[in-house]
Amino acid sequence: MHLVAFAFIFAVCNAGSSIEARTAMLASVSLCCGVLNLLLPTERPWSLYVIGAAVMLWIWFVLPMLARRIPIFFRLTADVAAVGVYVFLISIDLSGGAWFRGLALPILGWACVLVFLLSFLLRGGRRSRLNLASRTQSASTTPVPR
Repeated sequence: MHLVAFAFIFAVCNAGSSIEARTAMLASVSLCCGVLNLLLPTERPWSLYVIGAAVMLWIWFVLPMLARRIPIFFRLTADVAAVGVYVFLISIDLSGGAWFRGLALPILGWACVLVFLLSFLLRGGRRSRLNLASRTQSASTTPVPR
């Protein structure tokens, strides 16, 4: 059942639909899976995987369309936080609070630090060393008009 939900979520996010349509479809899939998980007797809360994936995909695909003027490092931090929430939901299902705090949280913390550093270093756009060297050279040899 959850494989069908994952396939539907992936198809929704790859479609050229509007923000409202993507949000409604992701929310409806999450709600339906959550209700089915509550109503049908199961050993594990499998709907947490689908709900976590829907939240993660919403943050990855819809949030950048909603907030185009937010700096890139805030959006990337939201992406790392979405992965963190997803891993936390998996740890709830597996009763693994110890491995979440001991392994996943430090890895996510380092990932967030790396994302901050890379977004700070690459904030000016894509520039290769050759491009920077040619701009520096052309700026130094171009005569200043009087």
